[in-house]
Amino acid sequence: MAYILSQYPALAAQGIGGYTTLAPNTTIDGVQAGEFSGSFGIPVLYPSNTSASLTDAVKQIFSHLNATYPNEFVFSISPVTYPDFYSWWSFSNGPHYAGYDLLAGSWLLPEESLTANLTALKIALQNSMPPGGGGNAYLVSGKGVWDALPRGGSDAVNPAWRKALIHFSESCHLLFF
Repeated sequence: MAYILSQYPALAAQGIGGYTTLAPNTTIDGVQAGEFSGSFGIPVLYPSNTSASLTDAVKQIFSHLNATYPNEFVFSISPVTYPDFYSWWSFSNGPHYAGYDLLAGSWLLPEESLTANLTALKIALQNSMPPGGGGNAYLVSGKGVWDALPRGGSDAVNPAWRKALIHFSESCHLLFF
């Protein structure tokens, strides 16, 4: 998962955004495992991108992982076109996901947090997500955000958004006794 996140700067440079989920401390059928899933997108702001170029960019990451760790990853990609962001969001998130009791934490991470030291990133991921918990690495920034010239010269609500590459959040379910 650290390797996947370390590739996000290259994806952002190609105008690719993404909503991804990580669950590194998961046990599936009694076996310690991990899960990475997500939706990557190419906004209309980058007309040079196509479903094929998006597929190729993501496929390169998983080709490297499958070569490095044979038989450890199951990879599939199914390009789908939506007429607008809301059409994707309502299908992918919709009203069925409201009402969870979670304890959440959130960080805005710049590129160097993902690329400077993969061992440190791996340890940070393992320590930030409790067993059975997960995280989200939203690739929501990039050149358009960094170079934007807001009206009135003001900045984002939190200026860290101007340097962030991903919005990382983690959560665990709350237990009430």
